[in-house]
Amino acid sequence: MHSLLKDLRFSLRQLRENLGFTPTAAITLALGIGATTSIFSLVNAVVLRPLPFPQPDRLMSVLHEDHVGGAVSPTSLSYPDFFDWRAQEHSFTAIASYHDAKLTLTNIGDAENLEGEIVSAEFYRVLGTHPALGRDFVSADEKPGEHLVMLGHQLWQSKFGSRPDIVGQSITLNGDSYAVAGVLPDGFGFPIENPAPQLWITLASDAVDPEGGKPPAQQRGFDELSVIGRLKSGVTVEQARAEMSVIDRNLTAQYPESNNHFSSTSVRPELEALVGDSRPALRILFAAVCFCC
Repeated sequence: MHSLLKDLRFSLRQLRENLGFTPTAAITLALGIGATTSIFSLVNAVVLRPLPFPQPDRLMSVLHEDHVGGAVSPTSLSYPDFFDWRAQEHSFTAIASYHDAKLTLTNIGDAENLEGEIVSAEFYRVLGTHPALGRDFVSADEKPGEHLVMLGHQLWQSKFGSRPDIVGQSITLNGDSYAVAGVLPDGFGFPIENPAPQLWITLASDAVDPEGGKPPAQQRGFDELSVIGRLKSGVTVEQARAEMSVIDRNLTAQYPESNNHFSSTSVRPELEALVGDSRPALRILFAAVCFCC
């Protein structure tokens, strides 16, 4: 302890004698600590910590594999393809579709543009999440004309004052009235992106076209959906990929005009799909920041 105090007094004396150096040292130290903290937060979120859902290793990203130009890359799919997948697959406890939507809330204070998602009925069951208030979406909620919305916890607090009676109340989104089915738990967020979604509505909104045309849910060329699935116990990624690829090849044979590029399916852990090949780079970056600091 005496040695430590002696070193501390010596350091303070040196800094006092070199006043011009002191601010530079302090700024450099602060920047180094800030950089290390920021990089560690990123590494912790992407490399060290699993997805915040039950059995995250069973959550799979499931997409078409596009074979255009000789290259193979995962790509989104249409509602009819998703409906066929959902009806024919046996590798997952359930699969769910989702895609981004811009939603304008207009009947609560000033109009506000919010990030939203249009999801299938199995969405929360696949993720292993249940509403903190209200109920999950069910298959009947996908029917044309059904307007239901799930509120994010933060939006429920900030915009609706944490009202416990919010379930069943109506809010206006993009000019249509939606009944609140439930409120999600604090901390829930999927897809994991920035800005995070704040509202989730059912695919019923894509089952009708306000202008009387063919709705997106009936268009096999409307390739906008991402799909997530939860593997059944005992089913491997390779087995799921093989089964889904057979289904895709059959769809290509049935619908060559829209599906001629899709002869196989990408099935990989959702965390891997999110971070891709960035893990090694993040490890190197974190090591470099630590070494320099």
